[in-house]
Amino acid sequence: MSTHEERFDGSVQGVTEDAATISNQMVNGNLELGNSVNFEKQNGVDDVIANHNGTYDQLSQIIMELSLQNDYLKAQIEGTKSQALRSVEVARPNNGSKDDEASEIVSQLQEKINSLNKELQEQRETQRAAENALEHLRAEYSEADGKVQELSLKLIEEVVTSFVLCYFLPSALVQLVRSFEKQSSLKPSCSLTFVAQQLMEREIKERDDKHVELDSKFGRLHKRAKQRIQELQKEKDDLEARLHDIILKAEQTSSQQVAAQQEVERTRQQANEALRSMDVERQQLRATNNKLRDSVDELLRSLEAKESTLEGLQQSLFEKEQHVGSLEAQIADFLTERNKAAETIASLQMLLAEKDSKLAEIEVISSGEAARLVAALEEAKGELIQLKDKHEKEKVDLEAGNQAIRAKLEASEGSHLRSEIEAAKMRSQLEFELSMQKQLLDAREAELVIAKDEINRLEKEFSAYKVRAHALLQKKDNELAVARNPEQLKVHEEAIKDAKRQFAIAVEVRDSAIKDLQDALDSHRKEIAARDAALRGAENQMRIITMKLDSAAAQHQAERETWQSKLDNVEESWRVRYATLEVEKSDHTGSDVLKELDEFKLQYNKLKEEHDTFRNIAERTIEKKDEVIVKLLEDNKNLSDAMGSRPEGRIMIKWPRLPEIAGRIPCFGWFLQDLRGGWVGRKIIAESRTLPQSIFGAPRLSRLAWRVPSSDFPRLRTVADTIPVGLGDTMHASFPRVDQNVSPDSGISRMLHLKYSKMDAHILSVAAAEQQILLLARQQAQREEELAQSQRHILALQEAMLKEELRIVERSKKREGVDMTYLKNVILKLLETGEVEALLPVVGMLLQFSPDEVYFIIFNLEPFTHRFSSVGGRGQLRTPHPEFDSLERQSGGPKVPAEGTVAWVAW
Repeated sequence: MSTHEERFDGSVQGVTEDAATISNQMVNGNLELGNSVNFEKQNGVDDVIANHNGTYDQLSQIIMELSLQNDYLKAQIEGTKSQALRSVEVARPNNGSKDDEASEIVSQLQEKINSLNKELQEQRETQRAAENALEHLRAEYSEADGKVQELSLKLIEEVVTSFVLCYFLPSALVQLVRSFEKQSSLKPSCSLTFVAQQLMEREIKERDDKHVELDSKFGRLHKRAKQRIQELQKEKDDLEARLHDIILKAEQTSSQQVAAQQEVERTRQQANEALRSMDVERQQLRATNNKLRDSVDELLRSLEAKESTLEGLQQSLFEKEQHVGSLEAQIADFLTERNKAAETIASLQMLLAEKDSKLAEIEVISSGEAARLVAALEEAKGELIQLKDKHEKEKVDLEAGNQAIRAKLEASEGSHLRSEIEAAKMRSQLEFELSMQKQLLDAREAELVIAKDEINRLEKEFSAYKVRAHALLQKKDNELAVARNPEQLKVHEEAIKDAKRQFAIAVEVRDSAIKDLQDALDSHRKEIAARDAALRGAENQMRIITMKLDSAAAQHQAERETWQSKLDNVEESWRVRYATLEVEKSDHTGSDVLKELDEFKLQYNKLKEEHDTFRNIAERTIEKKDEVIVKLLEDNKNLSDAMGSRPEGRIMIKWPRLPEIAGRIPCFGWFLQDLRGGWVGRKIIAESRTLPQSIFGAPRLSRLAWRVPSSDFPRLRTVADTIPVGLGDTMHASFPRVDQNVSPDSGISRMLHLKYSKMDAHILSVAAAEQQILLLARQQAQREEELAQSQRHILALQEAMLKEELRIVERSKKREGVDMTYLKNVILKLLETGEVEALLPVVGMLLQFSPDEVYFIIFNLEPFTHRFSSVGGRGQLRTPHPEFDSLERQSGGPKVPAEGTVAWVAW
């Protein structure tokens, strides 16, 4: 557009300069004609410019809207790119939260699909606006083209007429008049006609020459104008062809956009279904993961409790060893220092006066004290050995528990690794999709760069062509400027300038509209490419998900069909067996069996009712005890919080009755007191058995000191085992005395005594509640065991009854196919010969005797078999029939008869 304006401005400047050189040759009469023509042309041009200004405002407004929409779409595309990059950058470092990343990626994909749908709708609106703008531009362009053609034709005609009328005739007349005046002044005798004739001939010759020159120049100008018109027509045709191609491409893109939108909706539905299934799977995985975490936490808590108990046992073992060392030191002191025996006996009497009557003998017989101390030492050593064995057993149990926990942890780690692998696969897939989108964008950008380079090259060629044409036109205009009227040419040049300006404005509007349309088409192509890439990624993901779902559904269907076929076969076999058994049972069911079955059913119902009532009672008691346990746990928690809020302290406690407490009470503990007199913490380690009485013979006072840091308070908050009833009296009877190293104030001991008494009462209540809970748990376990035994007994009786009925049915079925003639011959032979042991098994086989019937026959035939065996050795019978062996196996083994029935025992 700038080249057009430069050419027009240059031509106008050249015309004005040429017109200035011949402005002095103009005649006043010519000005009026030129002014009238100028006024007419100026009015027509003003009308065209006014009409064009209105359309130009509308077009500029439409182009502004299209540019704003294009910028908005570009901003959206850049925002989506930045979001995708941020999602990729965020997805790389967060390897620990794979399940949350998968859900975030799915939500981001759904948001992208929604934004793409919105952009598709906006693109439709912009496409419609662009189509309307194109139609409007076509109409305006056609109108402007017609007007330009009309104006160009009129200008050519007017230029020719003005040249002829306003330039040649007035100049000829002026020269004629001047020459006439000169000749009349020089030669007054010549006639006027002769002069006029000469002048006219000369003027005619000059006019003819000038006419020939002007005709040749006008022919050249006409040819050049025709060439220019043809070039403009070609440019217009090219632009129309490009517009037609753009319209076709826009229609194709609109149809592709509709198809893509339908595909997007379909993929959105599939993605929603896949997201629902993924949400269900994710919830299931979370539930299983939470269960595994709970189990791991429970195992860790149990391990912590066991570790705390182990530490307590180790501490107790250490104390026992210290105690043993102190006893050995006491024995050495007793053997070396006999003079101090009375003092040690007095101290032992003070320590054990309330619990043991053997101290009187120790006061009388000092020689037996050494033997008792040695025995106590041996017993303590035996207890230490037992404790070591117990510790080793507990270590073995703890190792087994640790191995089980490790196995569970390995399983949970395997599931965690599988979930991480799946998340890595999803992340790699998304990264691949992003790389594909980046490649497509790079390709599009390369195509845009190539297209821009081509456009720049064409613009450069066109500008060079314009410069060359402008130079040629300026040269020709300079050649024609000598023979033109300056004022009239000025007017015509102004009209031509206005027309050219109008044409330049129209061409500029056309170029800007084409450029905006090209930009819109480029942006539309980019958006369609990005959407196609996103859709392809979504389609690939949906295809993978559908393949997984199809495979899972096929596998499930195959398993279902196999199980269904197995169930059908089993049902058919059991149906056939049941039908046969019903047919056979209708004839052979006995009233005794039915009565027993009814009795067993009544007993079973009665036991079931008792079991239900007992279970309800047990559940109610367990609920009550659970409430009590919850309350006790809350109290214990509050107590531990109170203990944890105290700072560390150091105290020296004198415990005069420590051996007595360690021997009489099945628990041993630490008591801590800070410098301000507040109770800090206490930990009790209980033993399920009492220590022997001989440990009471400790001859010395115990002076103990502990320093517990604040970090160990939570570990000292738990009560490891229960305390039996009667602990409070013993604790109060043997309460420690505070050493003078703590503080000279005697109020600390009173405060310590009050706090220990409160804590002893609380611990006693907790111990009593726990003992009651354990007792109820044991009773409940015993009752459940009894119920299980009764149920097993009932099931065994039912099984035995069913087996008996089945045997009866089988025997009746076999009895139906017996040959009666053969049976008759066997019975006749038995009656004739009297060979009972030889022929009775055959009769039993044929008639299918039951084991009870066989036992009855053997028992009744016992005297006969005695006689028969004493007669002639026939009692040693042959091997029984193999079918009787099978009958024996079916009946659960032979019934042992009385003595003397040799043959029937084998049978």
